[in-house]
Amino acid sequence: MNERDVFVSAAVAAGCPEDQVRRFVTARTWLQARQLAASAAARLCDLPDGPTAIGYGGARGGGKSHWMLAQLGADDCMRVPGLKCLLLRRVGKSNLEAFEDLRRRLFTRLPHEFSAFRGILTFANGSRIIAGHFQNEKDIDAYLGLEYDVIAVEEATTLTSRKFQDISTCCRTSKSNWRPRIYSTTNPGGVGHSWYRLKFVLPMLEKRETETRFIAARVTDNRWNNPEYVRVLENLSGWQKRAWLDGNWDIAAGQYFTTLRRDVHVLDSVPEGPMFDENRAVEWFAAMDYGFREGRKTEPNSRAQKKDYENEYKQKTSQGSEPSRTVEHEH
Repeated sequence: MNERDVFVSAAVAAGCPEDQVRRFVTARTWLQARQLAASAAARLCDLPDGPTAIGYGGARGGGKSHWMLAQLGADDCMRVPGLKCLLLRRVGKSNLEAFEDLRRRLFTRLPHEFSAFRGILTFANGSRIIAGHFQNEKDIDAYLGLEYDVIAVEEATTLTSRKFQDISTCCRTSKSNWRPRIYSTTNPGGVGHSWYRLKFVLPMLEKRETETRFIAARVTDNRWNNPEYVRVLENLSGWQKRAWLDGNWDIAAGQYFTTLRRDVHVLDSVPEGPMFDENRAVEWFAAMDYGFREGRKTEPNSRAQKKDYENEYKQKTSQGSEPSRTVEHEH
């Protein structure tokens, strides 16, 4: 099979609708298998009960930025005239450079104009991609109150949950033939790691996605990565290797359980049978007594022991005595 036939076969297998495949072929935008899965997920946003946010994240070098601009330009902008898309990234200069490089590769067969000064790409049907940026989170405020049919956020974990919610309020439309949506790409780590994992990653892992869809990226997804780059990632250590090479969202930079692995330490259900030791599946928590009267003490305790502490606390407070101060953290 030639390149086109291989692509069409992969796109159909990924679940891409026929008109989407046709637009990618017209633009000669040959996305790879994982990217096609993300594009198929993006089309689910058309459905009345479909998702409104697509996340694509994990290892570095997985082709996430390439996918995002291809989806915006070769598919979304081509099928809806006058679409207004905002592409946001933290660092403006590198965003425009990357935008220019990708534009030249992706849109050579799609008539358009690009104003580097304004950072606006305009297609022949009036659809636009606006390359926005922010140095600090307060720069996001410049976009609030404006209306965008699509918002695409690169490096989403560089944003706090509050700022991501703020910019999400700008994703709305007056077009009857379009359902607003947000695309985001990112790597594990950063100030937004926890909220992104809760919003996108865990629903995918636990098979309970409703408003979101998440596509996990791996460095091996991208056949265009040079071997030297892969070796650079393989030579990393600690949480960076797990995050940037493996795309692991259970990294624990600055957290207590630095060796947590979902495939080893998490059970989807409690096994039955005599070989299973229930004592190994007890929920534990850590309690710290700051020791205002005696020395400070920290120790792990089971859920049953926690109940004992709670009863002791209630008894002491009812008797008017001052209980020791305790800080708890559950795992």
